[in-house]
Amino acid sequence: MASSTQDQYHTGGVGDEWSRNHCLSEYEQLDLLGEGAFGWVHKFRCRRTKELFAIKKFKVNNNNEGIPVPTCREIALLSELKHDNVIALSRIFTEPAQKSLYLVFPIAENDLSHIINKHREENFPIPASMVKSFMWQLLDGVHYLHSNWIMHRDLKPSNIMVMNDQKEKGVLKIGDFGLARIFQDPGRPLHDDGRVVTVWYRAPELLLGAKHYTAAVDVWSLGCIFGELMTRSPMFQGPIPEKETKQLEKVVAKMGEVTSDTWPESIYLPNWHYMEAIHPPTPLQPILPNTSTHGKYCQHAADLLQKMLTYNPAQRITASAALDHEYFKTDPRPVLSAFTLPDCRYTNYPRPRKSQATSKKSSVGGKGNG
Repeated sequence: MASSTQDQYHTGGVGDEWSRNHCLSEYEQLDLLGEGAFGWVHKFRCRRTKELFAIKKFKVNNNNEGIPVPTCREIALLSELKHDNVIALSRIFTEPAQKSLYLVFPIAENDLSHIINKHREENFPIPASMVKSFMWQLLDGVHYLHSNWIMHRDLKPSNIMVMNDQKEKGVLKIGDFGLARIFQDPGRPLHDDGRVVTVWYRAPELLLGAKHYTAAVDVWSLGCIFGELMTRSPMFQGPIPEKETKQLEKVVAKMGEVTSDTWPESIYLPNWHYMEAIHPPTPLQPILPNTSTHGKYCQHAADLLQKMLTYNPAQRITASAALDHEYFKTDPRPVLSAFTLPDCRYTNYPRPRKSQATSKKSSVGGKGNG
């Protein structure tokens, strides 16, 4: 299957829409989809066309400091990006009286986190063909971002939308670009942003305090998602609240000890002393336990997973190389619509209704900067 990756930025198809006078009164508010650090996401219906949208409303900054930097980055990037596996920004508008900013997205009823939870609750494995379809689309979208010098820096299941309309049924969309950065020639060092990537999906170089890092951090996150799709459980489920030393223990328990031979630069990282205090168990926990459904996956899946979860970021497989891995060349071949596969048990994953008080996850922006 040919990659749909495009090599240059494209206008996101929203220019004409942005120039019109849109306002919230044109939409009928329906369900709350989620809440994050920067705002809320609701389902809305356009009163004129009856189309459904997800609209993200940003929380008012009482300090009069203007629009938060992550929000500016998200708008700037999504207005330029156009790819089948990247969420599209349909339009943007403001309500001056409320000092509110709204981003309008196509509605996505599902995300990978919800789908994984559904299969775990019903004790039914995610079909191997669906996992392959999801991973192909994820890698294709991330390859597109990296080809355009963009790191996402917060890839996790709750930030990966899955469409369920007739036009794009089963198509995966990468969302929440609040932590994304251009890394070709950044205006300031990447480490100025502090911690990035939700801790369970955070690459070892970040856990060890690296000040300089590469797009390989996104590939590690994809490896964590890959393993979670196969086992229906997080690969490295650490403690909450997050403690990077404990998180490293979870990684070492499955991936083994870091050595100067396999990753020579690691001993110079600021938090290397964390690693020195960790002793891997004997034997190691299996990366894919026998209780998982990995037996239904060919050996190529395990090989690709191992390459994505390589400690040394310089040796970690790239998104481009992963798309060319033998895993995607064997049957079942990946398709662009995961819900149309013959072994797909579900064609819909109904999302439970949420209340404004209890919602903590965004259906578009995810939890990190929703």
